Parts: sequence; C-alpha cells; structure tokens
Amino acid sequence: MWGGILLAIGAAACQGSFGVPMRLKAVEDHDITALQFTFWAALGMVASSVLLVPWADISAFQWEGVASGVLVVASMGTAFGAISQLGLGVAAGLWGGTAALASMIWDIRMNPDEASSPDLAAGGVLVTVVGIAAMAVNGRYNEFLNQQREEAAELAVDSEDEDIVLELVEERRLSEDRVMDPLSAEAMKLNRLPSFGNGLVAAVVAGVCTGLVLAPRAFVQLPSATYLANLATGVGISAPVLILALAIIQDGRHTVFPSVASMKVAAPLGIISGVIWNGGIVCSTLAADLVGLAWSLPVSQSGLLVAGVWSIFLFREMALQTVSVYLLSSELDSAPN
Repeated sequence: MWGGILLAIGAAACQGSFGVPMRLKAVEDHDITALQFTFWAALGMVASSVLLVPWADISAFQWEGVASGVLVVASMGTAFGAISQLGLGVAAGLWGGTAALASMIWDIRMNPDEASSPDLAAGGVLVTVVGIAAMAVNGRYNEFLNQQREEAAELAVDSEDEDIVLELVEERRLSEDRVMDPLSAEAMKLNRLPSFGNGLVAAVVAGVCTGLVLAPRAFVQLPSATYLANLATGVGISAPVLILALAIIQDGRHTVFPSVASMKVAAPLGIISGVIWNGGIVCSTLAADLVGLAWSLPVSQSGLLVAGVWSIFLFREMALQTVSVYLLSSELDSAPN
C-alpha cells in the first residue's frame, strides 16, 4: 500500500512542477511561445516513455491509447498557454479543478452504480465548481494587484512594505479619478482582460483534456505499461499534426520558426517539462493500480498545492492578499475526490 501512496505523492510533485521550466526568465527573454514549448515537451514525453519498453507489450497497439495521447498533447498546449497568461499557480488551480470535475463527471456517467450516493456526488461536483469559480475570481483580483505593483514600479517607489506601495498607487488613482472595483467591467477592460480571458479559456480546456486523458482506457483491457506506451505513441503521432495546425491558425504575433538561440533554451527546458509531465501520468496510473483511485486520487490532486508553492515562493506571482483564497480554492477543488 505504501508503495502506491508514494507513487501518488510523486504524481502530485510532478503535476505541480511540470510548468516550472515554462516560467523561468530565460523563456520570457527569448520570447518562447507555448506552441514551441509544447513541441519540445511532447518530444521529452515520448523519449522518456522508452523506459516503459521492458514492461510493455509493444505489439499490442490500440487506438484508445492514441486517443489518450491526443488528449495529452491538447492538454499540454493549452496548459502552457494558460501558464504564460495567468502564471503557474492560478493556471494550475483552474485546470486542476476543471480536471477533477471532468474526471468526476465521466466516472459517474460510466459507473453510475458505483456512486454511493447521487446526492453526495452532486454535492462534490458543486463544491468543485465553487472552487473553480473562486480560483478564477482570485486570479482576476491577483492580476489587478500585480498591475498595481507595476504602476508602483513606474512611480519608482522603493519600499518593501506592500501596503505602503498600494496606498501610493491608490492615491495616484484618486488623483486621476480612476478608482474602481477590480472585478468591474471597466476595470477588466483597462487591465488586460484579453490576457486573462485567453488564459482562463486555455486553463479550462487543459483541465477538461487532463481529466479525460485516461477515459479511453475504459474501452480496452491492457496492462498499465502497455497502455502508457500506446499513449506515448499517440503523443508522437498527434503532436506534429496538432502543432502544425495551431501554427497555421495563429495570429502572427510570433514566428512559427524560432531562432537557433531560442531553440537552445526551449529544447532542454521543454524536454525536462515533458519528462516531468510523463512522470506524473505514470506515477498516478501505477498508484491507482496499486491502491485504487479512492486513495491515489486525493493525494495526487495535491499537485495544486505544489504548484502554489512554486508560484508563491519561487516566482512570487501572487500578491499576499490572494494567497489564502488560492489555498482555500485549491482545497475546494480537491476535497470532493
């Protein structure tokens, strides 16, 4: 049993950490897009899956595994897009809650007789939705506070007291007659709503895809290692196709063909991120096999808190006023599981 719990803890660590390379300053300095990062992450995932070969039956090819691989690539692309727009902590909270909701709804629909109480299941869905909504509002307010920080920097305020900084910014807003609710429509228009809105949509899509990654497995009977090898095959097949399609429809703000200098940064960091992502999938799958979802899922869902730790202490993405709301929202997202 303890082996399964340790694997679940490993899954949580991986699920909360795969986005760390994307948030490093070198990525921003070289203008590396989520699309480019996804390519290298997919490559890292496929490469690391070679380690499964000794335990997998390579001849047992199933299209259900490929379908899971497609969902993984879609989840990767949108997750990295959400991270670039919202930051690691808020993005992880949103897609983590959405993933929990998607997997919960799928499980209830596929196994209605196993739900001990329909009312309890509905309550779990409601709690998760509340957690996602709280995370979204918290992310919006956090972005508002971060912009206040930027305005303070423009005013050349040299103070470590955040309250003093915000008071000075508020005085500036009063002098300009621009005092407003940070969640109001006017504030959203002034404070980079497109960035937040795009990130919100990307995080929700990433969560749905993540929550349904292993859903196709319900239609085929394969050992875990064999199914994961099929999943990696799906990643290898679908990644070039999906990335090319996204490159064709992108808005032209970034070049499809990155410079050599940016590839030297994107390649190792993206591959590392893909290896970590793959580690999370492998650990969570094996943990579920050993101790069941009842034990493994709640532990692995604590990856939201791991992402929050990186966000708060390493990247300092969150204002102090929003940290407690983030932690509460994370608990609401993972509690029903």
